[in-house]
Amino acid sequence: MSTPEEASGMLAPMTTMFDRLLPTEVVVVEAESGSLWETGLLPEEVPFVKGAVAKRVREFTAGRNCAREAMRRLGLSPGPIGVGPHREPLFPAGLMGSITHTADYCAAAVTSRHDWIGIGIDAEANASLSPDVARSICGPNELKQLQDHLCPLHCPPEVVAFGLKEAFFKAVFPSCRRYLDFADARVEPASDGALRIIPVEASLGDLLRPLEVSVSFAFDTRRVYSAVLIARRN
Repeated sequence: MSTPEEASGMLAPMTTMFDRLLPTEVVVVEAESGSLWETGLLPEEVPFVKGAVAKRVREFTAGRNCAREAMRRLGLSPGPIGVGPHREPLFPAGLMGSITHTADYCAAAVTSRHDWIGIGIDAEANASLSPDVARSICGPNELKQLQDHLCPLHCPPEVVAFGLKEAFFKAVFPSCRRYLDFADARVEPASDGALRIIPVEASLGDLLRPLEVSVSFAFDTRRVYSAVLIARRN
């Protein structure tokens, strides 16, 4: 017999891949196909998808529902999540979060920590991209380094780079307030064997110099999951 969470497409607490990547102060809720994709928008949110295609409405609905469930699990009253001038989600005062969706999967990460600068999550299909798309995400040396570093793993390096850059762009946006291009940051192996993100664009490097950027990813047979957390250095 399925649980109510399984019936709705929402997984029970502490079962997400993102829970492996983020501190416990971050609550992550994910949803696959189910009612969370169909209904539940608050009246204040409906205008943001007025006239949008059905796919966009479903993704928007699932993201807001996941984020509100995360608020509940934080012990807070869920409220509307608006849309900023750059289409970024606007969480209620005192909260920080990120939303990702791909195909029939959606996840939202929410925290009430005030000493963090930004958080970003991203999920992508665990499937190779075309060479042209890979070249648009990574420079030649960047891609070769990642191929060598990740060759024992069953996940495409260009997808890892794509996901980490997308998560990084979401996390840094509250500080830089502008869109970034894939060429503005580079993903490379660090000396400890993990991956790190290096800002290429000069002003972005200046912005991040006093901050600590934590980068992590995980994968299963279906997806690659990426998370970036930006905090002030102790």
